[in-house]
Amino acid sequence: MTGPATDARAPLDRRAMAVMMGRSLGTRVRIDNAARLAALAETVWGAAHGQRDVLYLELSDPVGGALVSGGVLHRGAHGRSGEFGHITAEPGGAKCPCGGRGCLQTVASTPAMLDAYRPGADLPDLLAALGSGDPAAHAVLRRAGTYVGRVLAGLVNALEPGIVVVGGELVTAGPTLMESVRRELLANVVRCGSRPSPLVRPAELGDHAAALGAASLLRQPGRDPSH
Repeated sequence: MTGPATDARAPLDRRAMAVMMGRSLGTRVRIDNAARLAALAETVWGAAHGQRDVLYLELSDPVGGALVSGGVLHRGAHGRSGEFGHITAEPGGAKCPCGGRGCLQTVASTPAMLDAYRPGADLPDLLAALGSGDPAAHAVLRRAGTYVGRVLAGLVNALEPGIVVVGGELVTAGPTLMESVRRELLANVVRCGSRPSPLVRPAELGDHAAALGAASLLRQPGRDPSH
């Protein structure tokens, strides 16, 4: 019997945590990254339903993502794939906690967008400003969307997914962010012959995505990310 569990930023090694939780629960436990689980859920039930090659980006804190290839979640050689937040978006930009500069995390995470709008602002402040049509708030989302679109275009050129899904707290706050993402992505995707441009959609499952992905993890073939 296998039971899934999720933890986006666990301080313990995943294998150690899986063993510890398994002993406590009396069953074998699988642990994976929350953004990857959200990607899996969007593929099974959400915006990418019916697609087998999916690129997922989550604009939250942190910025993360995942690739579903041939219907299977890609984890990488050491189970750490999907760190899209640490792709350089603004060369020479702000310092990132990872030690780099100008990472996507520094311009498109929720805290980065809040700080760009007004230092000390919280998410309800920004959502209210967007709802009232505040030009400064919409400009923040357009700027972030431009960086996101450029990073996604590079990933699309390299990986050729059939669909790109973007999730996060501000994605559904209005069309500004997604319009900017789509425009910049499509402007920078290399078009080869008759290859169609990828679909670009906002995520649909919201806060439930990671939990749904944990449930669907049990159906995934391949190596267990916790072992």
